[in-house]
Amino acid sequence: MRQVIKIGVLLLGGVGLPVMANDYIVARSSDPAIERGSAWAAGSSLALGAGQSVTMVTTGGDVLSLEGADGGIVLPARAAGGSASAEALQALIKRPMPRRSFGAMRGPGDCPSAEDLKTLDEILAAAAREGCDRNARVALENYLSADEAEAESTSSEAVSESNSESSESDEKDRA
Repeated sequence: MRQVIKIGVLLLGGVGLPVMANDYIVARSSDPAIERGSAWAAGSSLALGAGQSVTMVTTGGDVLSLEGADGGIVLPARAAGGSASAEALQALIKRPMPRRSFGAMRGPGDCPSAEDLKTLDEILAAAAREGCDRNARVALENYLSADEAEAESTSSEAVSESNSESSESDEKDRA
């Protein structure tokens, strides 16, 4: 199951927890100093300034969207790992999108379509197949976009709930 976490200023550390250098893999970053595909350990400090954002993926398929702060941020302690290989995930994210050359491109007929690749494990399995890299990269982008849309939807719902609770308490106060 995918979990989406939207975090503003994160002050949680991984104190006393084992640290792995590949707890989080950067999928997207608005800060050019934080490279796509770079690996970060839980509890690491990240110099992500205010107004900057980064999207990270874990081997468990969790997508973490972080917003920067003036003093940077600290990556949270991570839950149990997933079955995906951190190295395979990192390699897929780092690889540039395969370019289509002029004319028709042929590939093996046994590549699943990007729409059929729903889990991180399925995406990485397709990426390991010869000729299926483009579909795997498109599926990874779809996977990340779906989680970001879910996170925005979740935070919008939380704001709506907060606003409605606030107006209900105002009405009670007036009565």
